[in-house]
Amino acid sequence: MTTFNVGIIAAPGFPERLSNKVIEDLPTILNRELNTDAEWHFHVTVDPLIGSAEDVNKSLDAAQNVKQEHNWDYGIVVTDLPIVSNRRVIVGNLDETHATALISLPALGWIGLRKKLKQSLLYFAESIYRSQHDDEANQQHKLNLSWITRIKPETAPLDDKQDNDMETATEQEDGDETSKSHTTTRFILKPLIISWIFLLFGMTRANEPWKEIPNFKKIISLSFATATYLTIFSTPWQMSIEFSNLRFILMTILAVGGMTLWIMYAHRLWEPPSSLTTRTYRTVYNITTVMTLLIIIALSYLILFVLLMISVALFVPNDLYNMMTSNHGIRTWGQFLYLTWFITSLGFLAGALGASVENEKKIRDMTYSYRQRARYREAKELESSKYYSSDSEKNIKEQKGG
Repeated sequence: MTTFNVGIIAAPGFPERLSNKVIEDLPTILNRELNTDAEWHFHVTVDPLIGSAEDVNKSLDAAQNVKQEHNWDYGIVVTDLPIVSNRRVIVGNLDETHATALISLPALGWIGLRKKLKQSLLYFAESIYRSQHDDEANQQHKLNLSWITRIKPETAPLDDKQDNDMETATEQEDGDETSKSHTTTRFILKPLIISWIFLLFGMTRANEPWKEIPNFKKIISLSFATATYLTIFSTPWQMSIEFSNLRFILMTILAVGGMTLWIMYAHRLWEPPSSLTTRTYRTVYNITTVMTLLIIIALSYLILFVLLMISVALFVPNDLYNMMTSNHGIRTWGQFLYLTWFITSLGFLAGALGASVENEKKIRDMTYSYRQRARYREAKELESSKYYSSDSEKNIKEQKGG
């Protein structure tokens, strides 16, 4: 029985975890699609260089090196970095000659990410197999991940310039010159506008914003204390009756938007122009940071709303509500909801503006630009350590030989 070892070289964090979740039933599906009884083994490993290189050349070269190091048959990169070429979103690259491929998770969007990654891994593994075994008898299915998008394969030289990031011009040229591959098939996501929407939401999904909620406990607690204090005055109670729905919505937008801007400013999360970052990637990173923060702060707002709603329902009897407002008769749940809505927005604005998150490093790790710089430094240190260790081994051998 023929055995194939497929290595999945994942970027640290979310790509690694997702890759481990989808590999279990890949061998069975591959044998069914290829009509073989081969033995497939999928291995997931993490490589910091994969997480730091937006350049397709370097990612595929790294995949080739890791593949040879582990004696794998195929090497498939799974990265959380966007790939953009000539303003077009790239889902992945396939290098059949060297049995390597690359998948960009953000291009897969937000919904059904596990299923889409599985389909992509199957497609690239099947493509490499067919190219090596001249299997043209059975027509391979096209890569199609959503009914509102289509993916167009396009053959291109690998040394075509990508919209590279985190590298100087010299490093980009060096990466292109040292690339071991010549041509690849890139998979372009279309239509253009929808592809960019998929990319931005996919990058936001890769940030996993819901995991940062515990880092906002201080902001939520300050907002809760402020909102509770405001209830001792009659003005908020009466205004909750007088305000229209439009004003409530505007107050919510102001509270969430104001907090987002404050966190961006206080923790310096906006990526400024620099020689390391191209305008395309810098814009995408900043938009993703804003979207991620909006989700975190909106969830924090909802948590505060629920906590205040429980407090109002438990500790505000009908007589107290009538005394604090111009209401007469039995108060309704709608009136309680409006009161809670008003003090939630007010507490968020008055209590949390000026506050900071509990762990600044964690909130900065959430942003692509900061995470990329950390990965880039780690990759550089790893390359240096490998260079010096190999140089030391060479000197030791020469001394022994002498």
